[in-house]
Amino acid sequence: MSCFWNARSGAAAASMALTIGLAFSAPASATDVIPLPESHAFPENVAATAEGVLYVSSFRDGGVLKIAPGSTPVPFFKPGEHGTRSTFGLLIDEKTRTLWVASNDISAIGVKGPGDVEGAWVKGFDLDGGAPKFSAKPADAAVANDFALGDDGTLYVTNTRGPQIFRLAPDAKAFEVFVEDERLKGGLDGIAFDESGALYVNTYMSGELFRIDMKAGKPGAITKLKTSRR
Repeated sequence: MSCFWNARSGAAAASMALTIGLAFSAPASATDVIPLPESHAFPENVAATAEGVLYVSSFRDGGVLKIAPGSTPVPFFKPGEHGTRSTFGLLIDEKTRTLWVASNDISAIGVKGPGDVEGAWVKGFDLDGGAPKFSAKPADAAVANDFALGDDGTLYVTNTRGPQIFRLAPDAKAFEVFVEDERLKGGLDGIAFDESGALYVNTYMSGELFRIDMKAGKPGAITKLKTSRR
C-alpha cells in the first residue's frame, strides 16, 4: 500500500471524519461506510479475510483494528501492545491463520507513535485468538513496509529505508536479504506476485515500478517497467 509518510508527518486535519468505503458486489451499486475512531487516524493498510473480516493499521496511532461484517471496529490489539509502535503493512495468511504486521519507529520524521520500541519489527499474530506467534527484526536499520506471500508460505517484506526485500522462509526464526539492488533505492513500498510467480514492487519517492523474475525461488532479472501514465 502507498505509504505517504513524509506528508503524513505534518499536521493534518485529524478531526475530519475517517471512513473506509467498501463496495460490495451484491448489489454492485451498494456501498457501506465504516467510520473509524479518531484514535485510529491515518489508516495505513487494510487486510481482509475470506469471511470479510477487516484489519486496519495506523501510521500515526499504532495498533490494529478488527472489523467484522456488520460490526463496529474493535481493537485486535491496542496501540503499543506486544512491542508495537506505528503499524504499517498487514497480510493475512489463511492457511496458517496468521496476521502479519509491520511495526516501525518513525520518530525520526516527527511521528512518535505509541511506546518507545526502536527499529522495525515484523510480528505474527494468531488470527483467531490474537495471541503473538512471531516477532523479529528484519534488519538493524530498516522500515518494514509491505508484505507478499509466496505459494510455499515464504513471507517477503519491503524495506523503505534501503533497497532491500527481506525473506522469511516457513518455520524460520530470522529474516534473510532476498534482493538488494541500488535501482530499488527510491523508497520501496508495495509488493505483490502475479500469476506466473514474478514479483512486483513500487517505490513511493521516485514513483517507479519494477518486476523481479523468480527462478526456483531465487531472484532473477530486475526490470524497470514503463507505465502508461507518469
